[in-house]
Amino acid sequence: MGPRLAALLAEDTENSTSQTRRELEDVTYTPCVSTGTLTIEAALAVAEQRLAAALTDPQTTATGAVQLTA
Repeated sequence: MGPRLAALLAEDTENSTSQTRRELEDVTYTPCVSTGTLTIEAALAVAEQRLAAALTDPQTTATGAVQLTA
């Protein structure tokens, strides 16, 4: 989890405001869309799996994974 996401989650837990919720939605939107998931937790899990697969065999990508190139 990135530092911005962690900070927003902590802030939202302590003092939930409409601005905090909006920023949290903005930070979680792209990972969820690009992994086809509905929650940031699921998006992070899928991203970790895809990265591990790409690092294991850079020539093979899982369905929906982005092929990494140097």
